[in-house]
Amino acid sequence: MTKPVGPTCNSCSGALQLQRSPWQRWTCDLCQQSFGGHQPVWGCRTVKSCNWSICQACCKERTSELQAEERIEVHEALRASSQDLQLQRQCSSDSDLQRALDESRAMQAAVESSSAVACERLERVMDLYQARVRPVEADGNCQFRALSQQLYGDEQYHGALRAQVTKQLEAEPERYQQFVHEPYGDYVRRLGCNGEWGDHVTLQAACDALGLQINVFTDVPGAECIEILPTKDDRASVQKPLCLTFRTEVHYDAADLTQP
Repeated sequence: MTKPVGPTCNSCSGALQLQRSPWQRWTCDLCQQSFGGHQPVWGCRTVKSCNWSICQACCKERTSELQAEERIEVHEALRASSQDLQLQRQCSSDSDLQRALDESRAMQAAVESSSAVACERLERVMDLYQARVRPVEADGNCQFRALSQQLYGDEQYHGALRAQVTKQLEAEPERYQQFVHEPYGDYVRRLGCNGEWGDHVTLQAACDALGLQINVFTDVPGAECIEILPTKDDRASVQKPLCLTFRTEVHYDAADLTQP
């Protein structure tokens, strides 16, 4: 009979089968006798005279090998888990990005739709008042450009008009500051800068500084034509008003009345 290669049974010299760990029990293939427990069983691979009998030294060596193998398995499992987590995070990040892009596109579509509706309403208002739009450049100076277009027939004088309005704001703070929702000095300095959007306060200041009535055609239902009158000057009652259009929260243009 061929001698078994590996640990052998002390009773019949049959091959022993290890149940997972050398510190657990061994079972002989021939006699089914069990060994192990607190006494590890393993054949010596370093001392030839051991003849694969019970050897504490070899058992410890095998234990170290198994522990090393288990550490490798744990490392591999952790690495695989880490890769899975990274993949999940990437998928989650991609999903969040896609959702943000979809929401942005939906918002842009809503803005464009709202803008189209506002333009249609403004066109109906212009037809009602027999007026036509005189477009000006949209660069943050549109209110002052529209005023320049109405006063001089050219929008290039918007800077001079802005300076005139700023001077009016500085001259009469008690008239305007109650309508400003920031420190008044900061507001005046900001409005003096090129590209800063004009608002209802600067329109009133322009009206007061020029002594002229300003009519603003809007797309707002119920407020299709807003008349702004100067506070002190009586010239507005006999002079042709300046006409602007305003698409809500977006842009000012000049306007000409086709039937004065």
